[in-house]
Amino acid sequence: MMTSKSFFLSYARFAFQLEARAEAILPPYLGSTLRGVLGRAFRDLACMARRPDCGGCMFISRCAYAYVFETNRLTVPEETGHYYVPHPFVLEPPLEQRTYFAKEERLAFNLVLLGQGLEYLPFFIAAFHLSDKLALGAKRYPFALVKVDQLLEADVIPVWNEGSSLLRQPAVQNLIASLNGQACGPAPEELTVLLETPARLVYEGQLAHRLDFPLLMRALFRRLGLLGKAHGRTALALPFQELLHAAGTVEAVQTDLVWQDWDRYSSRQRTKLQMGGLVGSVRFRGKLQPFLPFLRMGEIVHVGKGTVFGLGKIKLQTMKSSG
Repeated sequence: MMTSKSFFLSYARFAFQLEARAEAILPPYLGSTLRGVLGRAFRDLACMARRPDCGGCMFISRCAYAYVFETNRLTVPEETGHYYVPHPFVLEPPLEQRTYFAKEERLAFNLVLLGQGLEYLPFFIAAFHLSDKLALGAKRYPFALVKVDQLLEADVIPVWNEGSSLLRQPAVQNLIASLNGQACGPAPEELTVLLETPARLVYEGQLAHRLDFPLLMRALFRRLGLLGKAHGRTALALPFQELLHAAGTVEAVQTDLVWQDWDRYSSRQRTKLQMGGLVGSVRFRGKLQPFLPFLRMGEIVHVGKGTVFGLGKIKLQTMKSSG
């Protein structure tokens, strides 16, 4: 029988608004564009050594840029036991495939900070606000940060406006998952998982071109476990084999998935990288109660590879409930 064990991870979600200072034509998906300009501006603000890279830097364990953007076992306070260490943030670019922005029109995107990453919100704001390099797209169209709000359930709380200091300290929220499921209400008989941005899940060393429930849960447990160790200092202590065995009894009753190609240019590697993944929906049926808390956490932290570009964004749609 599964024991009642819980896991929590602090987080906060923010809406950033950029204003176009001139007409701009941008790529349809802005994950790489926003991540690139944010990383450059953050580095200009926080890097103390002014080295070409972080390798061998004496400040690496105390550097805001290294912790946020060059995240590895040397930049986090706890050993994860894994060669890969996830970043403490997730970008959520707009889902609409909009490319044209008139002068003074606004571009909005979300930023999710996770665990100790919450401490670095002022760096994210200052990186955008103070940078003279906030230019997006191949032709470097100028934009300016004008507003930051915190998204709290149905509320939008102002955090920063152009020309002001921080208006308030953001509220810290906690993602809580417990195997007892008491906070989840009646168990749904069916659940649809929407993959809103390309999901890059790995199966037997290869990117998966299908999605079953054990694959989804294995990827989500892995991500939550690494985030908890690296940034939340909370281990995800669960009976994984028992859970994954139970996940195998959940069947996909309707699948509507396609592979969506997406290329990004890596300035570091000076080449285009293919970052495609699965988009669409899968409807699952079975005993879903033990997995709901973790799936709802997945709506915040995303799942799979490339989350800092906004990939792996999932959304749940529950069907009728029993009882």
